[in-house]
Amino acid sequence: MKVDSIIINARQIATMSGAGKGKRCAEMNDAGILENAGIAIRDGVIVELAPSAEIEAKYSWDEAIDAMGGILSPGFVDSHSHPVFVFTREDEFAMRLAGKSYVDIALAGGGIRSSIASVRAASVDELVELSIPRIRRMIELGTTTLEAKSGYGLDTQSELKQLEAIKRLNEILPIDIVATFMGAHEFPVEYKIDHDTYIKILTEEMIPAVLEQGIAEFCDIFTEAHVYSIEESRIVLRKAKEAGLKLKMHADEIEAIGGAELAAEMGCISADHLGACSDDGIRMLKEAGVVPVLLPATLFSLRSKQYA
Repeated sequence: MKVDSIIINARQIATMSGAGKGKRCAEMNDAGILENAGIAIRDGVIVELAPSAEIEAKYSWDEAIDAMGGILSPGFVDSHSHPVFVFTREDEFAMRLAGKSYVDIALAGGGIRSSIASVRAASVDELVELSIPRIRRMIELGTTTLEAKSGYGLDTQSELKQLEAIKRLNEILPIDIVATFMGAHEFPVEYKIDHDTYIKILTEEMIPAVLEQGIAEFCDIFTEAHVYSIEESRIVLRKAKEAGLKLKMHADEIEAIGGAELAAEMGCISADHLGACSDDGIRMLKEAGVVPVLLPATLFSLRSKQYA
């Protein structure tokens, strides 16, 4: 039987095979390992996984790749990223080393808000150009599918601009990029004390515009004591869900305010960060089938005293 290519002599292949759904709890210990195995590929699709000798005997091919005793695994799926921005914020590391917390820096105008002006001023082409080397580095490290969020524009035009940049990056780079709208990443400075007006913009202007643009698959929100409250988050998430967007949340990263519980209530695909998640929140995420996405390096860089 003819195939395009085979890979042989892999010491192990981690197939991650399962019952067609995400693994949970003890199931995650089983990576579906095949020993001394090979792969047959046709039209970019895996035709068969089997011992190398069987692959060589059963198929003819145009290209054979010798894995030389290496380990093969599926590409990494990075389900939480913010790659489209202008300037980095390494000055905040010095502030944290001096004793400032993430919340202290955010409330003083740093953090997410400090990225807003530069993104608003940038063109789509500039955002794409700046993002390409960041995503190429992810590809070099084995990522083949990437979720990418907007959230550094915080007005309708700038959020759509970020999503357009994500679309272009998906078209030109050898990686699958899935777009998430995150206009609720923060409250922009002009609505710092007028949350109701910005939430109205989110629900009545941004979400319809994002839907019309047709790029974003998900809607995300930063649910935290210093950003979006539980009730504010519920309003935005409900509107996004009604519009047909799938839901994600930044939840309980710094303080347990019930973000995980809300993620379960709203039927989110994932709840991310969870550094301060309560035991009830953990239980409810499990019962609702919400995927918990932990970001330990974030907590480390924030000098957090607690980890999920």
